[in-house]
Amino acid sequence: MRVYGSLFWSLSNLIQTTEPPRVYVSSFWNKPYRTGQNRELFDEEKADLMYDLLEVVPLQCLDKRVTAVMRRALDVQIHAHVVGTMKEKLPSVFGKSKAKKEMLANMDKIFGEVAVKYKLTAADFPKQEDYVAFFEKSQ
Repeated sequence: MRVYGSLFWSLSNLIQTTEPPRVYVSSFWNKPYRTGQNRELFDEEKADLMYDLLEVVPLQCLDKRVTAVMRRALDVQIHAHVVGTMKEKLPSVFGKSKAKKEMLANMDKIFGEVAVKYKLTAADFPKQEDYVAFFEKSQ
């Protein structure tokens, strides 16, 4: 146990989590264990490792994929709301370019309106500078 604690104390500045990762203690070669060499511990640890590799890791990858898809869907939804709000504010005939410039200059107000109207948080929105640059490029 002292070695385990010392190992993670030394690695703590490299690992960016509060919970230390699982360390498996076993012998992973194809030869049989010698007698009296913690055979039960090695067998249990090997079984735990195989379970984690075959069952837990694929589920964690699936969770990450689902989270990424949900984040992308939220980004698309926010973009649609922002574009829709901007389109509502544009005049129908004359002065569109001037109105676009004013909206881009006041993008924080547009984001605020969308956040209130659709119950979103400020953390959900992209950086205003990136968004303004995107709209200026697409004009």
